[in-house]
Amino acid sequence: MAILEDAIETRPCRYGRMSFFKEDTTISRGLRDYGEWAQAEIEYLGRFMGPGDTVLDVGAFIGTHTLAFARELTAGGRIYAFEPQPTFCEVLRKNVEQNGLLNVTIFNSGLSDQPQRLWIRDFGVYHAANFGGATLLESGAVSAPSADHHAVEVMTIDQLSLTRCDFIKIDAEDMELSVLKGGRKTLHTAAPIVFAECNSLQAGWPLVEFMRNEGYDTCLLNVPAYNPCNFRNAANTFLGDARETGLILIPKEKRLAVQDQLHPAGYATVIPITCIDDLALGLLKKPQYKYEVMRGTRAASILGVDFWSNESETNQLRETVKQQKRDLTQRSGQIEALLREQEALLRQREENEQEYGRNLSAHRQEIDALKKEIGAFLDQREEINHEYARNLAAHKEVIRHLEEQCASLERRYADQRDELAWLYRWVPLNKLARRLLFGHNLRSKLQSVFRRRS
Repeated sequence: MAILEDAIETRPCRYGRMSFFKEDTTISRGLRDYGEWAQAEIEYLGRFMGPGDTVLDVGAFIGTHTLAFARELTAGGRIYAFEPQPTFCEVLRKNVEQNGLLNVTIFNSGLSDQPQRLWIRDFGVYHAANFGGATLLESGAVSAPSADHHAVEVMTIDQLSLTRCDFIKIDAEDMELSVLKGGRKTLHTAAPIVFAECNSLQAGWPLVEFMRNEGYDTCLLNVPAYNPCNFRNAANTFLGDARETGLILIPKEKRLAVQDQLHPAGYATVIPITCIDDLALGLLKKPQYKYEVMRGTRAASILGVDFWSNESETNQLRETVKQQKRDLTQRSGQIEALLREQEALLRQREENEQEYGRNLSAHRQEIDALKKEIGAFLDQREEINHEYARNLAAHKEVIRHLEEQCASLERRYADQRDELAWLYRWVPLNKLARRLLFGHNLRSKLQSVFRRRS
């Protein structure tokens, strides 16, 4: 089957060049954003592999684990990768070939508890979805041929007739138990260490019980999905505080040999599983378990899932409380500062009021003084007015007296004019006589003449 080239992109990643799907919202997005996927899990599982081991990667998808494991097997080791979905298997094959990995054998097959042939529809790679979460059943597998289906062989691990099997990684979307049931002979003869994805208590506990009966001890690996030291040094864009969980199944005869490897490393948490409650608690530490699994249960339809908080929500609540405490402390400081400012303002207002009182008193005194000055000015003006009136009356009296004197002088002038006219008429004098008579001291001379006549 040819790869749909327009549906994939290729970029350098931690374990080489990788092609992945453009519309895959989970694993391919991790490769695009971080250049890796499940790095904490891969690093931890690498502790159980030697360079010459034989490894099975069941549910290899496009090869995130296959490429990483293949680089661990440097001394004749070999990895067998199984991917039933034809489109995914072709991208897996492309990734193996473009990195020149010669120690990888790819099977476009599914694994289960019995061999069979199924017909599955092609996966819709042009629609956004979690491609890595697809199962055979969700792929529309049927047992009879159909025009829109492709034949896929389903085999068992035991059919491989392996002379050596050191490690099995299974990510088969809740089909892990069926895969291991198809490999019971291999489990007994080769005693491989098994890592099986575990996303729910319902799928995980039967697997624990089955493997216990096969002579295996179980631990739960719980690791964060996001690696802060990722290949692209990228910030956490979409994984948040999500965690991945899987069962580490150890043959009892190998328990002592791998005891050191079972110790937690880095961000990993390893929990020994002795009862179903151990597994339950380990899964509850996976923040998304509450919503991906618990919310879909019958009990959740009655009880809901909001009455308890998962670790992520609790941490978020703690951070919220811490932030609120910081905000409260900051606001308390702001309130204290405002109170101090208020006290200062009140003191300033009191001082201003006192200053205003003093200024008001001084202004009132000034106003009173001005009123007195204005009163004195008005009194003075009144006296001046009275003085002016008196002076005006006196001046009027003087003017009247002067007018009377002028009238008297005018009467005397008229009399003298009449007398002169008489003299001109009755005294026939020549010019010399007139000059002598009237030239000097005329008035006194005329008066003397009049006196004589009289």
